[in-house]
Amino acid sequence: MMWTIIFFIGLGIFCASLGFLLHAVLERNSRRLLFAILTAVSYCVLLYGGMQAIDEYKMRHAIKEQATINTLKELAPKTTKSTAGGTSSLPQK
Repeated sequence: MMWTIIFFIGLGIFCASLGFLLHAVLERNSRRLLFAILTAVSYCVLLYGGMQAIDEYKMRHAIKEQATINTLKELAPKTTKSTAGGTSSLPQK
């Protein structure tokens, strides 16, 4: 959940800094380098946060799936197996 929040914060900062960068480039402002660096850093935060959020989601999904499998195994009826040696327990003629 934390990485999802970091992803959305990075997305917001990236969108804002990209807008400021485009404005600075079109107006020939001297802060172009500052906004370019801010855009690049926020893009890296956006990508890393997104990858970690996906990994976190997959991990939570796998844990939930394993818990379901364990519950189903506990509820399944126990089957009797043949005795050691592979012979059945029925008397032979």
